[in-house]
Amino acid sequence: GATVGTYESENENAKNSLKSQAVIGGDATNYILNGGFETLSGWLLSNSYVSYDLSETLPDRIKFNLPALNSSNIYQYVNIPNGEYSLSLNCSVDSITGGYIILQAQSVDDSSHSYIKQVDLGTVGANGNFDITPVLTFQANNPYDDAEHFKISILIYAGTDNNAIAYIDDVSLQRTPSAR
Repeated sequence: GATVGTYESENENAKNSLKSQAVIGGDATNYILNGGFETLSGWLLSNSYVSYDLSETLPDRIKFNLPALNSSNIYQYVNIPNGEYSLSLNCSVDSITGGYIILQAQSVDDSSHSYIKQVDLGTVGANGNFDITPVLTFQANNPYDDAEHFKISILIYAGTDNNAIAYIDDVSLQRTPSAR
């Protein structure tokens, strides 16, 4: 994206003294480590129903292969400055009946700060495929510090399909720009 800025002084090389700045189409900070799954670094897996296989046709993503009535999740811990955030991802489903995905942000500092977004995945036949991009918005607000620790979890539930398959990629946790 393009970035434009004006400086406090005549020295345009003093980038830490910006007076104003505008970014168009730029990338915001992603507080998730390795949200594109180039490796598993940063992620913890709940059980063997979750796999990461570089030999697949589309490697850089995580695969959930679940028997009926089972679930699995991946998660990581983040420390984020106080503010409003959006957690999003891409989910591709090959086969599922009555399943769902849950995005959760659970504060480690204050158990009353728990945010959940559940999206029903409906019914997709064995040869079907669809993509969704669920978004969870939540607030980090630690009154004792300028940041709050969260456990960020993504759970897939298989429903009644005996071989439910879903893929997760492009997990992003970004701070929502504050209104001015």
